[in-house]
Amino acid sequence: MKTLRNLAICLFIAELLVLVLWTNLDKPRLLILHSYNDDYNWVQGVNVGLRRVLGQDSGWSVRWHYLDTKRHPWPEHKANAGQGARRLIGVWRPDVVIAIDDDAQAFVARHLVDRTDLSVVFAGVNNERKDYGYDRATNVTGILERLPLEAVKEGLVTLAASRPRPGPLRLAFLGDRSETVTGDARWIQAHDWAPLVLVDTVLVDTLDEWNAAVDRLSGSADTGSAATGSADFILTSNYRRIAQTAGSKELVPAAELIAQTCQRSRVPLIGTNVFFVDDGGMIAIATSPLEQGEVAAAMSRKILDQRQRASDIPVQHTRQFVVALSGSRLKASGLSLPRIYEATARASGYFRE
Repeated sequence: MKTLRNLAICLFIAELLVLVLWTNLDKPRLLILHSYNDDYNWVQGVNVGLRRVLGQDSGWSVRWHYLDTKRHPWPEHKANAGQGARRLIGVWRPDVVIAIDDDAQAFVARHLVDRTDLSVVFAGVNNERKDYGYDRATNVTGILERLPLEAVKEGLVTLAASRPRPGPLRLAFLGDRSETVTGDARWIQAHDWAPLVLVDTVLVDTLDEWNAAVDRLSGSADTGSAATGSADFILTSNYRRIAQTAGSKELVPAAELIAQTCQRSRVPLIGTNVFFVDDGGMIAIATSPLEQGEVAAAMSRKILDQRQRASDIPVQHTRQFVVALSGSRLKASGLSLPRIYEATARASGYFRE
């Protein structure tokens, strides 16, 4: 009798394990593929947005994977990271891949176009859909990341009004040569900045090139007064791929770069990403990372829960923006803004003293 009882218990456990295994295998599978690492402020914001919509228990098997190309922007790393992610997709066989930021598209998701066994939902894409073959794809949808340039323009005009100067307000854009910033520069150059004038767009690789651009655009101590510079404001989106020297794989730490740039520049530096203020900047008027995550997750729900085809879900563009602000740095600059800017930054958790 004891042997029979033990056998019955073993059979019950085996059946339970088979049931659990079958249930997990039968669950829809979602792969969340980030271009960057999870210690990056932008990624953390996108993940908050994703989790808000996915909830604690979506009923799916969810896996997170990070290519880590921001800290390792070299071609060989990106190629290897992309191959690794594609191998993961081949083995794990997700039903939906949420691919976030341009490197995830360039090195992984574009290889999944028109697959019948999975769908791609993109987010954080600064370039055009056609750059990745998404414009005619049958299994792709997503949300394009676009800088809130009208809001940036309004903010610059408001800042300048607190310290008027003669002539049109001159703006320059400065960034690294990453895929993301190249996309940003395209939209900045195409934007109607009137009554401002966009006087220059400069993308650089090294610290020396960056410093030379700051000197030329702002009129540093080496070149004379601010009047000799070509810009009244310098706009920047990303700067994490600035090398210490030409050919070096040692990158300048972001906070170190922004701190020395704010000291070096004779004109205010303005950001278009929320992390700019944490890196030492005064103000950023930025795309909302929360929106990117929320929209991508909602689209994935439509595909997995409502069985909609990705190609039937319209591609969206950025609609929301956030303000990040340092009160002490704004005061030290001698510029001022309406209190709604501080209130907005506080409401979204991006105000710093």
